[in-house]
Amino acid sequence: MSITGVTNGIYDGIPRDPAATPAAHPAISATEPLEKDQSSAVVAISPEAVNRLKQTSSETEKPPLSEEQQQENSRKINELKLVSPPVIPATSADFYNDVLSPDDAVGVSSLLGLARDSTQSSLDKFTAALHKVLSEGTAAANLYDNSDISKAMAISLTEAKLHKLVDKYIDSGSRDLANTIVDTLIGHQVASREQSSLQLAQAALTVAGKSGDGKQIADVKAYISRLEQDNSHQQQQLAAMQNVTQHGDNMDEAFATFSAMIDTQTEATTQNINGMRKQLEAYKAQWQAFIKSLI
Repeated sequence: MSITGVTNGIYDGIPRDPAATPAAHPAISATEPLEKDQSSAVVAISPEAVNRLKQTSSETEKPPLSEEQQQENSRKINELKLVSPPVIPATSADFYNDVLSPDDAVGVSSLLGLARDSTQSSLDKFTAALHKVLSEGTAAANLYDNSDISKAMAISLTEAKLHKLVDKYIDSGSRDLANTIVDTLIGHQVASREQSSLQLAQAALTVAGKSGDGKQIADVKAYISRLEQDNSHQQQQLAAMQNVTQHGDNMDEAFATFSAMIDTQTEATTQNINGMRKQLEAYKAQWQAFIKSLI
């Protein structure tokens, strides 16, 4: 597996998009609602907008990290790597047989460097657990439903699972840094999701402009403005999910919150709602299996 973003075990702090081949997507209708799941389109985005999208939602309990804080976290991670030998999973590990994004790979490598037990067998178990959480967060998102709300549930649960692994495999003295690494990794996933939303919105604006529909143009521009200000409906939903799942302390409340959010999808068809509920049940089963694996 080819992984970029890691040089001699050192995290350079630069997020990179996953090198994945985009799937084909249907044409965008000028009358189609914007604030629902969309896939990426190739549209130019200003550097200022991209920078804003790199910040985690301001609606979460924790404020977004400032640029200075991010640089300081990267410095600490790099210093750790300079004084510790690179941690490499056994070549037989599933880690090598699955394509993770560069940001995911950097996160895995950095967390392994903080592990309490540096024996090969323990590191391999930690690697396998991290790999399973990250791969499930991607693959499981499309079992029954690929709506935006189901993808938001996947991100929230991935975050909670990673924090649980930090508690299991990393000593308390290193957990603040480990949790920072997790937050940074999840922040990259959120930024990628929001960048896709912005690209699709700008593509929809182009379509609306060609049709000359003044109301649609105004609606799209208003949505883009909310998205750039971290205030869109999707961003608010994800923030609310993260608030109740962040460390996995009360997952009954978390899954009840997910269920209530599904109930608010009044514009979705009955078939789509059923898909969301099946997706939620799949996530519950995965969480229960994950908790058992920690024992």
